[in-house]
Amino acid sequence: MNFFLDIAILVLLEFIEANTPKANTLKELIEWLSALMRHNIFQFILLHSSLLYLLYFTFSNTINSFFVTSAILMKSIDLGFKLYLISKVDKNGHFSIIEILKVPDMPIGNGLRYSGTIIYPLLVLIGVS
Repeated sequence: MNFFLDIAILVLLEFIEANTPKANTLKELIEWLSALMRHNIFQFILLHSSLLYLLYFTFSNTINSFFVTSAILMKSIDLGFKLYLISKVDKNGHFSIIEILKVPDMPIGNGLRYSGTIIYPLLVLIGVS
């Protein structure tokens, strides 16, 4: 029963992480995250608290499942990719996604925005069962 509470907390943290930035495109999201990181690094870290909670959950329960490890790896890669794109934002806060990714600015739909709310808790649930 304790695992279901942990899964519910992870879903809540993922939902907060998905809803906090109000951006419609990838460029707006990266510029928003860059401004947040320049303003206060602790708010940026708290925005990604689901990764910290997933690490805590894994180590406190000594889970060595492939699925839980893959969820941690995917969240770490996601955070690393965001940090890489944030490092490409210039001092004025402008960001040219076309130059970096060689693609037009991508719209972020609800499916992409809330995919982590479903994928990560589902991987953890499979991993602990």
